[in-house]
Amino acid sequence: MNSFRVTLALRSPLGTPLVADTLFGHFCWGIVYHEGESALAEFLEAMGSDIPPLVISDPIPSGFWPMPVLPSPLSTDVDEAISSLSLGDSDVVARRDFSRELLRRPWIPHDSWSSLATSMDAKSVIRVLAKSASPAAVEPVAASVPHNTIHRLSGQTLEHGGLHFDQQLFPPGPLRYDVWASSTFAEDRLRDLFEWGLEGGYGRDGSAGKGHLTVEEVVACDRPAVANPNAVMALGVFAPRQTDPSCGLWKTDVRLGKLGGAFATDADDDQSGVFKYPVVLLQRGSVFLSRAPTPMLGRMVRNVHPTRPEVVTYARTLTLPICLTKEACQCLDTQ
Repeated sequence: MNSFRVTLALRSPLGTPLVADTLFGHFCWGIVYHEGESALAEFLEAMGSDIPPLVISDPIPSGFWPMPVLPSPLSTDVDEAISSLSLGDSDVVARRDFSRELLRRPWIPHDSWSSLATSMDAKSVIRVLAKSASPAAVEPVAASVPHNTIHRLSGQTLEHGGLHFDQQLFPPGPLRYDVWASSTFAEDRLRDLFEWGLEGGYGRDGSAGKGHLTVEEVVACDRPAVANPNAVMALGVFAPRQTDPSCGLWKTDVRLGKLGGAFATDADDDQSGVFKYPVVLLQRGSVFLSRAPTPMLGRMVRNVHPTRPEVVTYARTLTLPICLTKEACQCLDTQ
């Protein structure tokens, strides 16, 4: 399979956070609208094989990798990590709060990752990130937007209490995201899938201008490797297969999905048919011990809709190999 980096530019607010499974759903509708339902059925059939034609990561801010889920450091480890740092006259409590803030950051810069991936644990993350500059704003900012409430009988706005609020994600400036991909497709075909899928906007309220993403570039690019890796980190959401490694640390998220495209307007009168079954996925940053690190994790999840067996959830992702310290490996072994 060929490795690519697809760079997307966000040019509007978002109604839906950027995640791989939603993005993959847009690819599917793009194939339907440009090549027909039979082409999509063939594509999804291939996606269920051991060598899928396309595996993508979550969209990740350009120049960053996700923060891995690591064993929590002991207070003594935190004190040791920050003892050699120049933090002024900060007391012990302030130093520990600062270290915890570093571990809560969602992203690690590429230049910091290169030194961390060969000896990874929470203590080393604190030590390396504390010496680097604070990252610039690389994520949209959440804000509540008021909307008028329409009276069902009069068809006009209410005089009192006539507002409801909707949370949207606004980019603080031009934001670019990297989607890492492994694919049997050529570069031109991969670009087509992204452009077809995003031509109507991404996520909720795409038809109203939300989720305007453009494809900046598609380049052949390998993900970084390390010598003698002993673990992998997930670059997107996924649902594990039986053969995937199971010893690790992870965070979960519950997807309460809805049908999109033409299916969104072809639901029952009560709109109950637009909802999928809840699906539990493991989040990006999840870390698993692996003697022979696998380049991808997860599977396609089927039977996620009560009446449409053709509807699936994309739950595969790529990984980054890492080398955990002996202490971190021992912590994972005891989880």
